Amino acid sequence: MMVDGSEPAFEVGLFPIKVDQEAEDDRFYQALVPFDSFDDVVRRDRYRPLPNDWIIAVTDVSHSTEAIEQGRYREVNTAGAAVLAAVSNALPDLQFPSTFGGDGASFAAPSAYSSIVKDTLAKTAA
Repeated sequence: MMVDGSEPAFEVGLFPIKVDQEAEDDRFYQALVPFDSFDDVVRRDRYRPLPNDWIIAVTDVSHSTEAIEQGRYREVNTAGAAVLAAVSNALPDLQFPSTFGGDGASFAAPSAYSSIVKDTLAKTAA
């Protein structure tokens, strides 16, 4: 959302708040208003686009189907969650949106941290 067409802003309640780009990157996730009800999940007005310069990472545990068939679901879940734990440890002061799917995870982060994210993901790869 733009307040005057030139500066990024977040809408908190009914009042738009102007922020500079660096601060926006670090506070984007914190500025989101949590859902009060599960019904809010389908309301398009409750969603905000990521800042244009953010990166999106999607991970997957290789051969997870075979491992689960062998009863190794805990190992698969641990490997899938390890990505989010590793990135959180590498960027302890940054809150970022993420999702965990059992055999992988997805998350978004400001591009200013892309080298840290890439390095961290490389270290978690088997």
